[in-house]
Amino acid sequence: MSIGDFSSMPTVKRLSEFYYEHLKLTQKLIEYLFVKLKSNPNERVDVVYFLIFGLISTGQSIIILAQSGKITECFMLARSVVERIITILYLLICEDEEFERFNVYTKQKAVRMMNREVELKELKAVLKASNYDEIINEPEIKEALGMFTSKRGKKITRWNKRSINQMLDVIAENGLDVEYLLLAVLAIYDEASEALHGTIYGSIFHTGVFTTGVPSEKSELEKTWCSQLSMLLLSLGTCMSSLFKGINKKYPIEELVNESNSILKGIKRGKNAGN
Repeated sequence: MSIGDFSSMPTVKRLSEFYYEHLKLTQKLIEYLFVKLKSNPNERVDVVYFLIFGLISTGQSIIILAQSGKITECFMLARSVVERIITILYLLICEDEEFERFNVYTKQKAVRMMNREVELKELKAVLKASNYDEIINEPEIKEALGMFTSKRGKKITRWNKRSINQMLDVIAENGLDVEYLLLAVLAIYDEASEALHGTIYGSIFHTGVFTTGVPSEKSELEKTWCSQLSMLLLSLGTCMSSLFKGINKKYPIEELVNESNSILKGIKRGKNAGN
């Protein structure tokens, strides 16, 4: 893939446009799915519709942060984009039981959020909705809470038991291309996790100190930033391309896939995405 010098600002701008063009395509996808739901209701499309919708605002935020040089913040949000795309593709092809667990998880999580507490040795904080006691006794809610409560009475905090890599395996086994998704996990996931968990690595990895050493001057630091942003934006744009191709396997969106392919070919030739 001939894109240019990853450590240059022109490349960052080109890849920002590449990602942004895919965000505009995502808006077209949302409009298409909305029409489809009105004419032919589909439970799975209904659920992933809201996940897809969130990709636009998060993506726009990443581009704004990238323009401001906020590297670690870009990685934090980028992880959510990658994970959401993988989840969308997984939900479209997973077993019915697994899809139901995803829906039930949302229901029980909403109820649990109505009654939260943290207790230390001498302190206790409680946030409780006024109608919580009424809702908690509804049979449907009891069943949902039970599904995500362990035998020891602890809440289960994940909606499925498969890891990201295992979800990618399932997606690949169903004939969907996961190459770009796998590369995005490698490029983004660990750094984002460290940043989110407040480690020293997560706080300063963007300076390049762990790879090229402490930069001796500002220009070196800027090259490191550009390299990281270029990789991140390229990974996100190609992930979006995989999203369109994956959805097309289940629900025909050939026109959008062709537009995505055209954008991808443009960036490979080193042209601006919009040209």
